[in-house]
Amino acid sequence: MDQYRSWKNKAILYCKGMAMGSADIIPGVSGGTIALISGIYEHLIGAISYVKPSHALDVFRLLLPSRRAEAWESLMRIQWRFIIPLALGILSGLAIMIQIIPFVLEHYTFETYSVFFGLILFSITVPYKKMEKGMREFVAALLFGLLTFFIVGLSTVENLKTEVVKIENEKISTVLEINTDAKGSIEIPARAGNFEIYVFDSEGNRKAFPLTVEEVKPESAKDVEPSALVNDEWKVHSEVKAVGDLEVLFRLKEGMIKATFSEQASTSLVYIFLCGALAISAMILPGISGAYILVLMGEYKFILESIESRDLVVLGSFAGGLLVGILSIVRLLKYMLEKHHSLTMAALTGIMVGSLRKIWPGNYAPAVLDSTAILTAAGLAIAGALLLFVLELLSNRLQDPEPPTDA
Repeated sequence: MDQYRSWKNKAILYCKGMAMGSADIIPGVSGGTIALISGIYEHLIGAISYVKPSHALDVFRLLLPSRRAEAWESLMRIQWRFIIPLALGILSGLAIMIQIIPFVLEHYTFETYSVFFGLILFSITVPYKKMEKGMREFVAALLFGLLTFFIVGLSTVENLKTEVVKIENEKISTVLEINTDAKGSIEIPARAGNFEIYVFDSEGNRKAFPLTVEEVKPESAKDVEPSALVNDEWKVHSEVKAVGDLEVLFRLKEGMIKATFSEQASTSLVYIFLCGALAISAMILPGISGAYILVLMGEYKFILESIESRDLVVLGSFAGGLLVGILSIVRLLKYMLEKHHSLTMAALTGIMVGSLRKIWPGNYAPAVLDSTAILTAAGLAIAGALLLFVLELLSNRLQDPEPPTDA
């Protein structure tokens, strides 16, 4: 771990963590992608693989004088010089970019995805350069590319056409037309009145979700029906939370109503555990978002509800899946990187190629796509590629450290 002893390397690692945290806010871009681009993917897998379930017991053994020295020695085998700066960077990136990225994605969706498409497209060269150019590598890249391309196109709640209408004196007026994002969500400015949200499937069939919004005073928020959602400004109520196989979760924040649609979820704790394991595994892989896996499995809304209601049984099962998933996938990846490095890089190359389907700017293009918009998108994609090229040059100039070793 000596390679992370200097403050310069810690600062570089912190910045890369910030980039990873920022990427996790972007639907379709994972922190694993940024780790691979920035050259710390093998560092990350190696460092996490040092963490074992027994280390949780070592924390409690520190309280026992007779076991303290042994427990401390065991905990110090974890590569804290790598993990702490990176974790702080990830948290900082999340905290800062969560204030920026949602706004940019909402108002400049096409342009934002154009930048990231160029960046990710150029980043494919990173694992490609590290793999051998044999037949088995190209076959592995093709297979993983096709599998990822299929997976990222499975969602039934992404990019659904929705229409928000206001019903007043038996008259219906359209308030907003918007497509759901990668997590099946839309945001509606809160205003008093009776509304309906129409959700259209690919065949044009419509499902209607009624919504009543009232402006309230803080003191009136104490005596409302349990099914209503209330904050200091607004009261939101919908008697219908599910229509057919589609259900919705309403949330209030800063004068906005967020509606998240999903397929009806399973409440089986075993299934929730499996969802946690697969979601965290996906976050480690470049090109696949953990939240997107939850959307595919129909549990994204249910997990959100469990967090908000503090359902410790569900969250405990989900957290157990996260723990088992990350400890399992990193050990598998570490083994593959050590024993089959070229084949692993080929698989990662394929995964990144397949994931381009998710961030293809055409998915988010405006209704009227003229030559100016196309040229703007192309220019922004090139800018994203150039940004990565500059970052790669800077990384080489700063002489990033080699991955941690057992020594």
